[in-house]
Amino acid sequence: MRKILHLTIGAAAFLACLLLATMVVVTFATIALRPFEVLIPGHEEIATFAMVGMAFLGLPYAYRTGAHVRVETLLNQLSQQNRARMDRWCVLAAFVICVAFAYYAFWLVLDSYVFGDVSEGLLAIPRWIPQLPILLGLTLFGLALIDDFLVLVRGGKASFEIAQEHGATQAE
Repeated sequence: MRKILHLTIGAAAFLACLLLATMVVVTFATIALRPFEVLIPGHEEIATFAMVGMAFLGLPYAYRTGAHVRVETLLNQLSQQNRARMDRWCVLAAFVICVAFAYYAFWLVLDSYVFGDVSEGLLAIPRWIPQLPILLGLTLFGLALIDDFLVLVRGGKASFEIAQEHGATQAE
């Protein structure tokens, strides 16, 4: 099961990279073609939707690899046992918040689909399409969090701790 989650998060990260490339290409093309008075219709919409999708699809990968921001000022002052408790509590709290966001994102995507909501720009893109990566990213992030929580409850190390140790070893 963990291997499937790992592969799925990797696929989401790949999609995030493709969205980043889309955003860069569209923005670059818009700038490069401006002197020739050639406009790319909906370039702002495309770039904005790509940026949002990139951020949410990249979220679980950033978490698993320890690339997220983690303030450890308080944690470093705690004993190993209390730090482990605090890690479990933080991951569980993040999971609960993530589930709440994913729940509302699900209803947002479903409503947009059912009501045929489209963007206001020139392209009139169905809103559920750019909203879907938000839901997928939040769902995968929630799965990564609950996976880490279960590992922490069993006394293991969370994925971000393993990534941090691995990164420190490579830096030396």
